[in-house]
Amino acid sequence: MSRFARPVPSVRAVPTSVPGRPAAGAPRVPRSWQRADRLASALETVVAGLFIVAVASVSGVLLAGCDSDGLGIGDYRGTTRVDGATEAFDGEAVYTVVETPRGPRFVLGLFKGRLYDSQYDGYDFAAVRRDGGRPGVGGYSVTTEGAGSRSFTASYARVSDANDPDAAQGPVVRATEGVVTITQVDEFGFVSGTVHFSGDGVRVENPRQRVSGEVTATFEARYERPETLRRLGVDLGLDD
Repeated sequence: MSRFARPVPSVRAVPTSVPGRPAAGAPRVPRSWQRADRLASALETVVAGLFIVAVASVSGVLLAGCDSDGLGIGDYRGTTRVDGATEAFDGEAVYTVVETPRGPRFVLGLFKGRLYDSQYDGYDFAAVRRDGGRPGVGGYSVTTEGAGSRSFTASYARVSDANDPDAAQGPVVRATEGVVTITQVDEFGFVSGTVHFSGDGVRVENPRQRVSGEVTATFEARYERPETLRRLGVDLGLDD
């Protein structure tokens, strides 16, 4: 018997009935049972509705937790600001660790669009670098010269026709201050965090024209071999 079941009176004969009316000679169902039926039906409807809402809420939380910042592995998003003009800045985030005469160097590149959209003949990227291997979780300052493993140097460049000195144009900015915050380094080697730096530089079409610039980004970077980044032919600061 279900939890909302009730006794059913015995019936001696199969009565005739008219649709919408009780059958002639049918046993009368006590009103208390009718009220119990209606209450049970309403209760089941409410419980079902609450269950659906709960499932939807949990599903939303789980989906949000899976991708809370909207970034995929190897992606970043942010903004650049050059001489007061702000632009959206997003694409691929990659890092490498290269050996130099002074030891390992960590280099993070934020490439607008796809990685190979930036090459020797035209590029749009920001780069941050530090002495030492892959950094741990924490905050690191950005300075003009760096200071060992606890500080980064950084730059931003957006140059078109870079392979033609007569046609090349765009800003190149060197950071003077800022901060790099590493929020996670997982067991698979992906590095997540934020970058913010500001500085000054020039326009390559007129080196006498000074510019100011600023980069802000959130990233989830994947590893690439140094050779992959060297093939781009751009100045990421891989070497001295």
